[in-house]
Amino acid sequence: MTTQDPLVGHTLAGKYVIERLVREEGLGKVYDAVILPQRAPVSVKLLHPHLVEDKESFGRFGREMLATAAISHPNSVRMLDFGEHRGIFHFLVLERLWARTLTTELAALGQLPVGRSCHISAQIASVLISAHAEKIIHRNLSSDNVLLLENAITGDFVKIRDFGTSRLFDERGQADDDISDVDTRVGSVAYMSPEYIEQGIVDPRSDLYAMGVLLYQMLTGEPPFTGRPGDVLDAHVRMTAPPASSKAAVPLWLDALIATLLEKDPLLRPRNAAEVLTALQRGTSKRLDPPDLAPESVARRARAGEPGVLDDDEEEEGRFSMVSALAVVVILVVVVGLVAVALGVF
Repeated sequence: MTTQDPLVGHTLAGKYVIERLVREEGLGKVYDAVILPQRAPVSVKLLHPHLVEDKESFGRFGREMLATAAISHPNSVRMLDFGEHRGIFHFLVLERLWARTLTTELAALGQLPVGRSCHISAQIASVLISAHAEKIIHRNLSSDNVLLLENAITGDFVKIRDFGTSRLFDERGQADDDISDVDTRVGSVAYMSPEYIEQGIVDPRSDLYAMGVLLYQMLTGEPPFTGRPGDVLDAHVRMTAPPASSKAAVPLWLDALIATLLEKDPLLRPRNAAEVLTALQRGTSKRLDPPDLAPESVARRARAGEPGVLDDDEEEEGRFSMVSALAVVVILVVVVGLVAVALGVF
């Protein structure tokens, strides 16, 4: 990707030097950057300036800040800071990761073995346990948002990104009011649950449905339903997916787990992500923990000259202390709350 971007070489908020444009998303752009004065590597996610006045877009950006800050889990991308520059540029600062997406991995390999698919899925289930404990529904789990770290040793280390479409739910399990327009659905069509498509309803079991799609996709090389978006949406609601075992060598216990995750009625799915993790570990007779990580410099040297998806910060000076992290979360809640009230987002 070209680095000829007007912000490359500029410094945000007096301390984040933009080095390279990594990718452009619907809400904004993601850059490689370094923190001054240590020059520790980070990733900066910048909201498109023209979306600041857009209630839905600004609200999603705020949701991503809240959700990313609230989830403290090794398989979730860490937020380090947030802020604005000259009243125009609103940004998040995230850990930088040398990683590839699950989409890229599947495009290269076609499908993954059972053991590897279960190992990746176990880490997704683990981060969902933490997210759901914080009353956060991801709502956009997809192969594009599953990252595989380049510096993992003897296995896959997963990071889940993009909480821009997340929703909060209360103690009764009911999702809060959406910031999207009525009858608008957000997320990736291939992973949407039937209840969300038909009624706009999401709860933690909607994320479990997406997990079922991901497992199916890893094992068979494609999601259970493909084709034109409208046809895929209709299939989620009305059609039963062919068993994964009809397309790949999948053991009966895993075939049954996927079928349960893909149940049309959310009440027939596993009750929570912990049940899914237990089923995966019982079925494989392994704990399925993430592997150790090599120093990030190893990954950087291996991919010299290539921009990362998001990059991890290996330098201790660039890391926030626990006190600083808690302060960021407290300030974040106050600021986003005030903005949300002012704009009528939440």
